[in-house]
Amino acid sequence: MKSNFAQMLMSELKILGGSDIESQGINLKRKNFLRYDGVFDFLFSESAVNYVTRFDVKNYFLEDIRKGLLSALAWGFPRGGLPGGRSLQPVLENIAFYENCIKKLKTGGLTPSGYDEINSLLGVKNGITTKFMYFSGVMVGQSPALIFDSRVRNFLLSINPPEFSTVVDALSKYSLYPGAECYMEFCKLSDQFARSVIVNSEFVEYCMFKYSPGRMAPSHFMRTNE
Repeated sequence: MKSNFAQMLMSELKILGGSDIESQGINLKRKNFLRYDGVFDFLFSESAVNYVTRFDVKNYFLEDIRKGLLSALAWGFPRGGLPGGRSLQPVLENIAFYENCIKKLKTGGLTPSGYDEINSLLGVKNGITTKFMYFSGVMVGQSPALIFDSRVRNFLLSINPPEFSTVVDALSKYSLYPGAECYMEFCKLSDQFARSVIVNSEFVEYCMFKYSPGRMAPSHFMRTNE
């Protein structure tokens, strides 16, 4: 018998009607990024608004790591700032650091020390860094890195799906951010669970993100009828 979470995934597959998860995107508005002196202009060309998908961000990483980092940042924070109205500037000021981190992780895969390094800068934690790792294609052993932000954390702690019991137990040890072992376990279990219900592991993360209890509906959406 399928678990409640497995049934949720199957229901979501029917809703999407076979659409690829990589078509999930967000309408980015140029005006939200004007304060950053043109750093994000490549995302817009001559447009005031551009719909940017997961697929697009992955392609930016293939083209150029810095463009990938910037597009992932914009995709994750479409209002041009971090929660609480904070600027993206701390990330931008250290963009070369994140380029180097991603280069190393792409070559050798994620390790506990690599996780600690990419999360080592003050005020820039896993909600941002896991997007960098996911979109750039970093591997966690044999499993792909996934986004782990506050919505995913909230889903796990609120729903407590049995497939992720070890991750939920580990999260209780951390006030805000998962440690390296917890995050790596999340990626491994997501991949295992995804295989058992014949979906990609990023679809598991997508459903956690979309259905995070008590949160506003996400601004990201999928164009299913194009």
